[in-house]
Amino acid sequence: MRKLTDNDLREIISINISGYKIIGVSIKHGDVSDADHYGIVLGQNEHGRYVTWQFHLNDDEKPDVYWGHYHQEDREAAVKDFNDRVQTPPIDTAPALSTEYWDCECETRYIHHNSVDQCPICGARREHMPDSRVDEVGEGIHFAEA
Repeated sequence: MRKLTDNDLREIISINISGYKIIGVSIKHGDVSDADHYGIVLGQNEHGRYVTWQFHLNDDEKPDVYWGHYHQEDREAAVKDFNDRVQTPPIDTAPALSTEYWDCECETRYIHHNSVDQCPICGARREHMPDSRVDEVGEGIHFAEA
């Protein structure tokens, strides 16, 4: 995902997404370092209903929209929601991952330090497994026996 530009906004305005013509688009503003990688669009469908979506650009440079707020025929509420969302930092739902630990396929005691290449119980190898979640590493209850 990359930083959005004014040119990106010009390309998005007036396109149709899921039956809504995009009538407003903005880069998000916020305190997080990658806020400018996200944007908000305001769309209107043929029935006069409105939506605001958060978006980012996919690898194919097309907008990927999500977290829709739907408004019936209330343009004023939709515009207010659009402006409010532009000012709000994006919500990152992905968990933070540790680069020092990895998870094997065991049901319990599945967190291994990166110095361990293979789990002696399930046989999972470090290079084929995901990094551990920071919150689970912090809990300290799922560590494999050394």
